[in-house]
Amino acid sequence: MNQESKNDFYILDENDNIVYEDDAALVTSELGDFYKLNFTKFEKKGTYKIKIDDKETNYFEINENQQSKEKES
Repeated sequence: MNQESKNDFYILDENDNIVYEDDAALVTSELGDFYKLNFTKFEKKGTYKIKIDDKETNYFEINENQQSKEKES
């Protein structure tokens, strides 16, 4: 049985400014707990990290080439 609860997640730029915010679904299943995120609406090129509660990802890039490759797939 899967259970979901909502949390906010943030995309931060290299200066730790919040540039995007949306709901993150915390999913609990027999495999464990994980967050389900959807930030497909955010398309601004740059270097970012994602923050949920006190957890942060490493920095990653969003650029034109990655967006083009994804659209071709």
